[in-house]
Parts: sequence; structure tokens; C-alpha cells
Amino acid sequence: MRRHDSGTAARLTIALTAWAAAICSGCVVGGRTNLAAADTIDVVVESLAQSLGEYHEEIAAADEARRRRAVDALIARIKADGENEERTAAHRAAFIEVLQRLGHDEHIEWQRYATSLDHLAILGEIGDGLRRMARESASLDDEFRRHLMSLFKRASRGRPKDEALKR
Repeated sequence: MRRHDSGTAARLTIALTAWAAAICSGCVVGGRTNLAAADTIDVVVESLAQSLGEYHEEIAAADEARRRRAVDALIARIKADGENEERTAAHRAAFIEVLQRLGHDEHIEWQRYATSLDHLAILGEIGDGLRRMARESASLDDEFRRHLMSLFKRASRGRPKDEALKR
């Protein structure tokens, strides 16, 4: 299994940020658009969270397989060179180096995973904000409609009848 470099994570982050900005900049049209964008973001966040989880599990399984291969190789080398102190010490040093590399790789992968989850949380917050804006927009629209209707009613009550105008 090939690990992705930090450039891949950076490109994914930039793409997600640009995508979210594009949605948000176009969503000032109205509450329905904001609600649709929020729903879309929720679907994307859920899908990406599932993909990230699966990827993280695959990497963890690959790391465990690497660790097992390293242990098996150490055991085979010690069996072959158990009588030779110098070679056994070299095998021990090589094993420690492999474990350190594995630990470093796991740490980097965990950081990338955590960062990606943070980005998904931010996208989720953007979706929540859009949903809140949609509710506020709907209530403002209702309030404006009620105010406008009351103005029309007042204007129609204060208007003279058509017959009175004809005189």
C-alpha cells in the first residue's frame, strides 16, 4: 500500500476549501439555496468521513503487516546468526530502525487523518451555518410578507370607494 504524500493532503484541503467557498459565495440568493447547499455539504462530509475512516483502517492494517514482517525477519535472522554476537547486534539495530520508521509513519498518518477530520468538521460547521441562515432568511421573508400585507390592508381600508371617486 502506497502512502500519500503531504502534497496530496494539501491538494485535497485546497480543493475542499475552494469547493466550500464556491458554494457559500453562490448561496446568498435565498434560504432554499442555502438549505440545498447545507444538505449537499452534509452528504459530502458524511461520504468523505467514511472514506477517510476506511483509508485510515487500511493504512493501520498495512502498518501492522509491516510490523509483523519486521518481527518475522528479525526472528529468522537471529535463528540463522544466533551464535554470532556481532550479526545479532546488527539485526537488533536494524529492527529498532524499522520500528522507528514505522512509528514515524504512523504518527504522520495519524496527523493527516486528524487534520482531515478537522477539515470535515469545519465543512460541517459551514453546512450548519448555511442551514441557520436559511432558517433566518425564511423567518425574515415571512416577517416581510406579513408587514407588506398589513400595509396593503391599511392602504385598501383608507382608500375611498370607486363610486366616491366618480362624483
